[in-house]
Amino acid sequence: PESRIAFDEKASVDTNAFHPEVSPFPLAEYTNREIPVCPIITFIGKINYYWQTKGLGELVEAVEEIRDEYLLLFVANGNGLQEFQGLINEKGLEERAIFIGFVPPWKIPSIIKLSTCVVVAERDFPIKYHAPIIPREVMAVGKCLILSEELNNKGCYGKLVDGENVLLVDPKNIKQFKTIIEDVVRNPDKALQIGKNAYKHSRNIEHFEEYVDYTIGLYTSMVE
Repeated sequence: PESRIAFDEKASVDTNAFHPEVSPFPLAEYTNREIPVCPIITFIGKINYYWQTKGLGELVEAVEEIRDEYLLLFVANGNGLQEFQGLINEKGLEERAIFIGFVPPWKIPSIIKLSTCVVVAERDFPIKYHAPIIPREVMAVGKCLILSEELNNKGCYGKLVDGENVLLVDPKNIKQFKTIIEDVVRNPDKALQIGKNAYKHSRNIEHFEEYVDYTIGLYTSMVE
């Protein structure tokens, strides 16, 4: 039951792996296609049957009328992937979208580094206590995070300030969602500064060694 579930408040990101000095992911080499120099809007995660609750449909709706040059990068797999790719094609976004399946976990920092922004737009998620670590990884690399208000309200990412170290969005508000992404696409320097501010925030909330010690102690106590 949910009453027996609690957040691990000491969860942390390994800042030895996730940091601003990582090299950008070699997307052109990996996909064997020419990649234009333009903003890259990234989603990292599973696209399962309940992918609608991850704000992906709203993301597509928000960007479909943006005429500026940009790329959508989906680092994803899952049972709902084919259906979602069908939506991309239906909206005429197939030339703007790049899909990458499984990549080793140690490549995720470089994918984040490549991105202009990373979108984590969960809404009405069926698991009440779900709080993905990706937002903290994005901030640790010093990149711009577009985060749903629903996730921000769970309080797992520290005290974020909209427009300063994060861009908060209500995914169901398509007009707002479009305005936020359009601003990122047209003003990548602004997104860059938000990412730098996010990195400063990250340094205050990430304590990976303490997290490791805590986790070892937790599991040790369970088997004693």
